Amino acid sequence: MSVTELQKSPTKAFEKAKWNETGVFVLKRNEMLGVILSKKDYDKIMHELEELRCKVFDAGIEHKMNNNIPEHYTDYEMLGPTNDSMILD
Repeated sequence: MSVTELQKSPTKAFEKAKWNETGVFVLKRNEMLGVILSKKDYDKIMHELEELRCKVFDAGIEHKMNNNIPEHYTDYEMLGPTNDSMILD
């Protein structure tokens, strides 16, 4: 979908994303500027991301325990920025 089409009918972009159950790519001069997702798809991605972060965290702890690694790491070092620390416009 072009930026012009998005400007004419933003609701149509969200309906298309919801109907197709996938992102709608927003293009300007054939370059991708971004992706529009339905709330359902966004929530699904965020849930999957949180599950993956937990798995990575658990794997890191398991590795340290199995290898007797006494190092300490902050949550930020292990998980990177989380939703709580992100600033959204």
